[in-house]
Amino acid sequence: MCHVTVEVDDTNLIQLIKSYGVFPLREFSYGPDDDGGRLCRPYIIVSKGVPLVTQDMLDDLSANVLGWEDFLAKGVIEYVDSNELNDCLVAMDESEVSPATTHMEIDPATILGVVAGLIPYPDHNQSPRNTYQCAMGKQAMGTIALNQQIRFDTLQLQMIYPQRPLVKSRTIEMLHFDQLPAGQNAIVAIMSFSGYDVEDALIVNKASLDRGFARACVYRRAGAHLKMHESGVYDRLMGPVIDRGKFNLFACVFNSTHHN
Repeated sequence: MCHVTVEVDDTNLIQLIKSYGVFPLREFSYGPDDDGGRLCRPYIIVSKGVPLVTQDMLDDLSANVLGWEDFLAKGVIEYVDSNELNDCLVAMDESEVSPATTHMEIDPATILGVVAGLIPYPDHNQSPRNTYQCAMGKQAMGTIALNQQIRFDTLQLQMIYPQRPLVKSRTIEMLHFDQLPAGQNAIVAIMSFSGYDVEDALIVNKASLDRGFARACVYRRAGAHLKMHESGVYDRLMGPVIDRGKFNLFACVFNSTHHN
């Protein structure tokens, strides 16, 4: 418990501490936590077993009469950090609200983040597997946008045949991840190949590769400096050399569109 000495009325200071501070029930003290980067989540405030967000407010939200800032200004929704959450009793939905409940989830889907919400059936996996997927899922190759042909990226990886997940979650539908997916649905067999197996070794079916499995395209940025020499020789960008004995469709298209 800290003591702050002030020369004026400390009523405003006490109200400020109560508004932005954390009240541990075991220590009976206030500890304001205002450091940057603190992770906070919004919750619906529950008072005496009744959520403060009413159906009329939700109707006004649907009619664009109220916005997010209005809910915060009315004091029906507040941000709670992980430290203050230890002394809160949060209900999943309105059916679990009791007289001792302090907050209620806005939606059960808000418990998980964006990346974790993309995992189908996360409750059927071990917790380390879900954590690993959250780290690796952000690196999955797929279709990043619809204007990748005109983007100025230093390096861009794009999968040729991305596939939508076989099982979708609500987060996938809300983010339209099934329309711009990342990754493919691979059929994997975990088995022993011989008595001297190598850890994390892969044996890929050649027929799957021939059909386009895991086929990707890499876009890299290339730069060139064109110079004019004193002898009159100058640099010029040309298309690839065409072998007259073989038909090269790419070379023909390139020369027809880029030839000056």
